[in-house]
Amino acid sequence: FIDQLTGYRRDLMTFETLELVQPYVSHPLFTVEAAKKASPLGAALAMWVRSVVAYKELALTLRPKTLVMEQKHDAYLVVAKQLVNAQEELDYAQSDVDSLQAEFEEAFAQKKRLQDETESTKRRMVAATALLEALEGEKAR
Repeated sequence: FIDQLTGYRRDLMTFETLELVQPYVSHPLFTVEAAKKASPLGAALAMWVRSVVAYKELALTLRPKTLVMEQKHDAYLVVAKQLVNAQEELDYAQSDVDSLQAEFEEAFAQKKRLQDETESTKRRMVAATALLEALEGEKAR
């Protein structure tokens, strides 16, 4: 009998067994103190029965919550994977943006150099034209 009690798998207790035991456990005379008066072993057995019933009742109330938690965890894992993929795409796109930004800055700098060179060339052309016109006046004299 002791081996059966110690080897009892409380997780395997069915809802029907719980319903059968419930009237006894909820009876006002089924207390550890009352059992102690009859027998110390009876008190231990009463304590064990109450503990198993309390465990099973708690397990029954927690089971739906546990299932919901597992579903939420699975959904979290899916979303976390999507986040990792999105972050990888963002990093790839950011590297493209950085590369294009560098090309843009290089092209803009080249444009600025060419504009400066064009302005310088225009000034030299104006100066050269003025010099030629002045020399034309000297040639004519």
